[in-house]
Amino acid sequence: MAALHEAGQEAETARAERDLAIAYNLLERFDDADTLIVAARAFFERASQPVEVALCDLVIGSRLRQLTRYQDALHVLNNAIQVFQSVGRPIEQAKALFMVALIHIACQTYEEALTCLQKAKRLFRSADLSLRIARCNLAQGRVLWRLGKLREARAQMEKARAWFAQSSMLRDVADCLLNLGNVAYVEGNYNLAEAQYKQARCYYDQVGLGAHVALCDRNLGLIHCQRGQFSAALDLLHRAADSLEKQGLHVWVADCHRDLAELYLDLRQPETALLHLERAKGAYHQEGLPLGEALCEVWKAHLASRRGDFVRARQALEQARQVAAATGSARYVALCDRLSGNLLLEQGQVSEARQRYQAARDHFAAAGATADEATCRLGLGRTHVRCGELDRAEAMLQAVLHTTGGSLPELDWQAYAELGHIARSQGHRRRALTYYQSAIEALRTVRLTLPEARLGGGFVASRGLVYDAGVRLALELEDFARALEIAEESRAQVLARTLRSTVWPEAEDPYVDELRSQEAELRAAIQMLRQRLIASSEDHVRPLSKSVKDVAALLTRLRAHLLEHQRVLQQLHTAAGGWLEAIEPFRWERFRTIAGERLPAGWSALIYHWLDGQLVIFHIDNQGVRTWVREPGRVERAALAMCTSPAPERRALIFQGRLYGRALPSPIGLRYRRLLYRLLIPEAIAANLSPDQLLLIVPHGCLHHLPFQALESERGFLAQQAVVGYIPSLGSLERLLLRCGSDCRKQREHNARALLVGIDIFRQPKPPLRWALIEVDRVARIYGEQSDRLRNEEATTEILRSWAESGLLNHYATLHLVSHAYLDAASGALSGIALWDDDLTFVEIGRLRLEPAVVVLSACQSGLGEINPGDEIVSLPYAFLTAGAQTVIASLWHVDDESTADLMAALHFHLHAGRSPAVALARTQRQAIQRGYTPYEWGAFVATGVP
Repeated sequence: MAALHEAGQEAETARAERDLAIAYNLLERFDDADTLIVAARAFFERASQPVEVALCDLVIGSRLRQLTRYQDALHVLNNAIQVFQSVGRPIEQAKALFMVALIHIACQTYEEALTCLQKAKRLFRSADLSLRIARCNLAQGRVLWRLGKLREARAQMEKARAWFAQSSMLRDVADCLLNLGNVAYVEGNYNLAEAQYKQARCYYDQVGLGAHVALCDRNLGLIHCQRGQFSAALDLLHRAADSLEKQGLHVWVADCHRDLAELYLDLRQPETALLHLERAKGAYHQEGLPLGEALCEVWKAHLASRRGDFVRARQALEQARQVAAATGSARYVALCDRLSGNLLLEQGQVSEARQRYQAARDHFAAAGATADEATCRLGLGRTHVRCGELDRAEAMLQAVLHTTGGSLPELDWQAYAELGHIARSQGHRRRALTYYQSAIEALRTVRLTLPEARLGGGFVASRGLVYDAGVRLALELEDFARALEIAEESRAQVLARTLRSTVWPEAEDPYVDELRSQEAELRAAIQMLRQRLIASSEDHVRPLSKSVKDVAALLTRLRAHLLEHQRVLQQLHTAAGGWLEAIEPFRWERFRTIAGERLPAGWSALIYHWLDGQLVIFHIDNQGVRTWVREPGRVERAALAMCTSPAPERRALIFQGRLYGRALPSPIGLRYRRLLYRLLIPEAIAANLSPDQLLLIVPHGCLHHLPFQALESERGFLAQQAVVGYIPSLGSLERLLLRCGSDCRKQREHNARALLVGIDIFRQPKPPLRWALIEVDRVARIYGEQSDRLRNEEATTEILRSWAESGLLNHYATLHLVSHAYLDAASGALSGIALWDDDLTFVEIGRLRLEPAVVVLSACQSGLGEINPGDEIVSLPYAFLTAGAQTVIASLWHVDDESTADLMAALHFHLHAGRSPAVALARTQRQAIQRGYTPYEWGAFVATGVP
């Protein structure tokens, strides 16, 4: 360049400076690059050479985009586009359009991005620039993915991938694989996503792109989270964060720490989650992104409010608001005001809450953010209810429903619930019940379109009151069937959702596959549109997009998607017979029909539901629904606490009459067992029980830990009076019955093979099980040549997973496991069962593909689980039901190994003879009673699932 200066060739010098600036940017020498490009542009501007200025603006716009100065970048690039268009420079115009599209992607204004990409692609095609066209295809795929058009997105990405692969452009192939993995992840196809992320990681590693290797590690970590493989997830996310931090990529580091915070929060380690939020905030600070810091404060507020620490939550929101105000982000200020209003209302500070809601509403209304304004109207309506201003409240809530038009059910259910409370307070009970049912219908729509990972106890914890209000009102109106249906809607919905996914027909049918693909795509599109319409939801805070320009158009599109989703579901019902029943709300009449066809004659069920300290007992059979409402007294509550406690000394006291190994003279256990029999088994039901009659138990809350079969009356143990079976909910039994076909017993008789797995010595640090292999051998003698055994080092996690994936486990009707089961007190999701080399967590088991009809878990406390809001249980039986088993037999407490071996041998004798699991277990327990065994020795075992 010095030589060019000496020759007086200033224009050539400026061009050389521009070229060198491009090279410096590639070498990440940004300061040098900025100095050169500014000097070059200044020369060309003085020389009145607009095309050269526009070429410099291409470089400057690219750099501004890297710095996330998006508005400045758009201004520069749009000026360049006008120049290139006016002088007929289509290639440069297309390059600028492509960069503008990338900015719109970053700003989440996807329609504008798509328009720019289509224009750029046409210009590149006219010049036959295949490489540029391929890059447009990939970017277009990313936009379509964000718009929820998954099949179109995949087609564009595959088109780009094919061209890059043909041209041996390894880095670009990796980019395509990374984005294809994102599409598969959104669809819930984690195996495909994992394969594509791993291949992309391999290619990035080959070309030396460490940052992108870390991105793949992060995505792989998220897949392990979905599968419940939390240790692997933590390792990958920490590795990704460390790698990105070494490379100074602070924004990506912050993303990793936010992922870790969310994972630690799910693992019930809030202090560790808070630590990672602080690290994320620090990373945003290093990058000079104050709104990122504000986002972390919003997350901290969310975490504190979940823990009930409203003071700390408000402090975090106030700090986020101050940062947002200092940066001029009015929409973020409005978000903080709305969230603060929610906290203030929760604390009873109605006047202050109203001020915050009104301030937020004023901003959203001025910005044309109709959906966000509706959320503020909802909050204002609640303040009017608290102040007794019911007419104003009703008008505000009806305005919310008018705005959403059914397209935002997360808002709709709250508005309907408040309207129900208003009608109830005015004495309009029928109208109130209608409102509550509308709220529950809206919540059902939310469930259908949310990922399973978001449907746990937290979902019901903030929404459960509307179900209780509906049950209570239906009982008051003596509409017992309606009360039962509402109660069913509130329990074990995650299990029902996971059972639903296995109802698909096994035979390949291209038409059904196409409908399934459409249903998944529409569900993803609905979820993404809702996220774009509302700044945040109460249980999932996320970065804010730019203000939506045409909210009405997005609402219209969302309504159209919802209608199309319903249409596809109806088509699936026609094409895949019975599938729709697996996703429709529970209906008593439909259940009675299915149960009458597939359960033994004379069946009945007792369904329990806790309601503000009262216990509602529903009894159903082929004749109808009956109801009792009990209010346990002090002594009965003490008995419940003692009899449901998992503590070994209490189990021994109640069911064996021993305390710390010593027999007690006072029969306290007998008194408590008889007291609970009278509380839980209505006399009208008990008087008509018979030993061969099937009595299904649907527990609720603490009753999941109660062995009903060991309750006692003057007629003997309940195990002697009826065949007792357990089910998580009537809806889950309905799905299990649909899944196993019209005659489950015939299926078991057709395949009588058993796989017996036992470990007495573990490679991992676990205490030995002296009787494990003895038990396996005794059961094997019953099945003879129809059994196979996996013992000790043969019983590894890898073998069980590979047998499940290959279908080898489907050759067996019975799976018997003798090992240690454990319940993690910190997080039920980390609980599981021990194999020789490692543990299988509950979530991992649930994602296996199994078909043994009966799973027997001969392990201590294998039937216990963590009880979450919404009666969602994290337990081994539920995990195996999700994986494909029909029935799981497990224990509620530790039983002596020798006694267990005797019971298991007797149980399998009856199973091998063709008896159903519930009947086989009942006969085994009755034999134990006849032989003088105490309830402690036989009462721990329960059969859950198809009886």
